[in-house]
Parts: sequence; C-alpha cells; structure tokens
Amino acid sequence: MAVLRKCGLKERLRTARGAMQQQFPLSERLWLDWLDDELKAASKPKAHTAIQELFELAVQDYLSVPTWTKYLGCVLLHDRVRQLYYVRHRWYQRNGKRMPAC
Repeated sequence: MAVLRKCGLKERLRTARGAMQQQFPLSERLWLDWLDDELKAASKPKAHTAIQELFELAVQDYLSVPTWTKYLGCVLLHDRVRQLYYVRHRWYQRNGKRMPAC
C-alpha cells in the first residue's frame, strides 16, 4: 500500500485498502492514512457521504481516539450540526463513556 500511495495510484490504493479491510481489522495508522487521503480528494457533497461511511467503518473496526477526533473535526469543518450529534451519540454507544477532551 505504501508503494501505491507514493506513486499516487489512488484508485488502486482505494481498492487494495477495501480488500484488506474486508479480510483484516486495519491498524489505527492505516485508517488514519486512508481517511486523510480520502479527505484530501473530497470535493463534492457525494464524496463527503462516502467519507462518513468510511469513518463509520473505521470506528467500528478499531477503537481509536485520534480516529474519533478526526471524524468530529470533519463534521465540524462541514458545519453539520445534526451529524455532530449523531457522531457524539455513536461515541457513547460504542464506548459507553465520556468523550476525551481535545
């Protein structure tokens, strides 16, 4: 995956990541790299929906405060108050405790 990322082969990298995610739980670093790449490439509202779905996979796959923080940051960046409450609710459902301070 590092080679695909370095060569800028975005579509092949997305396919490889998706295939790997279906077989194995990804590490925090792999999720954060994938999310960063998708956020950089996102420009249309449809892309933001796909990114939200990717965030949902990430937080289900791996318990990671940096991933949750990035998820909330993405929501705040796009000024989606309703979605912010949804993500906050998902944190409580998944983790059963208070969100850490940023």
